Amino acid sequence: ATGKRRSTPYTILDIGAHEGAVGMAALALWDAILATAPSWPALAARPEGQRSSAGAALALSPSEAPMRVLALEPHLERCARLNFTGKASDSSLDRTPDWRLVGGRMQGVCAAAMGTAGSSLLHCPAYSHCHVGAKAMEPEEASVPTDVDSSSVLVVTVDGVLEEHDIQDVAVLKVDAEGA
Repeated sequence: ATGKRRSTPYTILDIGAHEGAVGMAALALWDAILATAPSWPALAARPEGQRSSAGAALALSPSEAPMRVLALEPHLERCARLNFTGKASDSSLDRTPDWRLVGGRMQGVCAAAMGTAGSSLLHCPAYSHCHVGAKAMEPEEASVPTDVDSSSVLVVTVDGVLEEHDIQDVAVLKVDAEGA
């Protein structure tokens, strides 16, 4: 390798991870970029000392330029699948190759992200997305059946979860959260 080993991994913070498809795709893309970067004409043509820090990172292997995904998901069954401990029978993803791809680089945090830590209700209407909030949608607000399963979930702040996982910077922030 021609670059320097990065002491901390690049971090993707995925808020509202659902089943982790975005995080897994990002890990696969990162691995593909690192695998092909040494042959890129722009990197190959420059002397090692003239490469930018981004170019140096791209000249490393995945173990030398690690990436990880910290995925927040309040729905407990989906969160368990992020950590590869839950049932995959009702998953919309083919989970067979996932463990080899992720290789311990994705960690699920079973919590919702909001401005204040504590707890809240997770409302999951039948045939619709779950959302976090103080009350379920009123029937006139809902465009789907109003059968709602509600449960209490842990709520964390982004600053708090970053501190808890010793993350100083986030390379990519993805947010897909309803009701927060």
